[in-house]
Amino acid sequence: DYFIQWVTNGQNESNHFWDNWICNHPGKSNIVSEAKQLILAFNYKQSFKLEEKKYTDLLEGILKNEIVESGKISKTKWLKNQNYFNWIGWVAAMLIVSFGVYWITAVKEGSLVSQNAIPSYIHKHTSRGQKISMKLKDGTVVKLNSNSKLRFPESFSKTERVVYLEGEAFFDVAKDELRPFRVVTGDITTMALGTSFNVMSSYNEENVKVALVTGVVEVKDGKGSAIILTPNEMVIYQNGKIDKRIFDYNKEVAWSDGKLYFNEESLDKVFKRLEDWYDFDFEFDLNTPIKGKYNGEFANNPSLERVLNGISYASNFKYKIVENKILIKN
Repeated sequence: DYFIQWVTNGQNESNHFWDNWICNHPGKSNIVSEAKQLILAFNYKQSFKLEEKKYTDLLEGILKNEIVESGKISKTKWLKNQNYFNWIGWVAAMLIVSFGVYWITAVKEGSLVSQNAIPSYIHKHTSRGQKISMKLKDGTVVKLNSNSKLRFPESFSKTERVVYLEGEAFFDVAKDELRPFRVVTGDITTMALGTSFNVMSSYNEENVKVALVTGVVEVKDGKGSAIILTPNEMVIYQNGKIDKRIFDYNKEVAWSDGKLYFNEESLDKVFKRLEDWYDFDFEFDLNTPIKGKYNGEFANNPSLERVLNGISYASNFKYKIVENKILIKN
């Protein structure tokens, strides 16, 4: 405090002491100069004034209970203890410089962060008929399916990479053994180091599917139950239970390659998928309900007309496109 008071206030008494100290220690002048610059850079606004009695008591303690007369130190006592003050001043200067170096380094490395700091997040959202592909700062590539949301920090921490998903996305995770990559979807968390997998959740996030294409992932539910997946295995979380099984790539992941795939799907589900894929609404002739199931696939991001022509021919119905609606009848 005595050193800081001299730097910020420059009182006569402290000027005499520190000027004398610097004259006696010319080799330490650079350290004192750097310490002064650091204190001024911190812009101290706190007052260091002490009441005369407190100042006397403090000084008395420093002098190891030497006699203090009339609240002032005699010239003789001051000179006797000048070496002691010199030592204290040198230690103070070194501590301030050391702290300053630490503070500057910590700020540059990003480790000096307020405990109350809230990370800034980026939000990505797709509507019906929209799919986007993005590359995160760590190199991970994400393909976000229609009607989905992804939230992730502007910069990942030094210990982990966490993103939050609603809907469906395919992740090709950049390898980083020191920072696991986690996808949080409702009660389900999928953790990987460097791998590729698909995550799909229902609208209310009560049903979640995780399908692993390459590498290894750990899937954990809110109760702590964990399952390890290897390629071609998937987890289905439904009604609070988690189950592992083999999956069909075309059925679970082909969408990320721009392919529409149907395997014994009812026409109701087929039309629902087409609504999300192309952002069109289907309307049906109530007098001629459409029933049955459909098998087929359309690759290379097929056009709506191409898909409707194939399905209508196989399922024996007619269609008509009016603005953003598709009218279906037998």
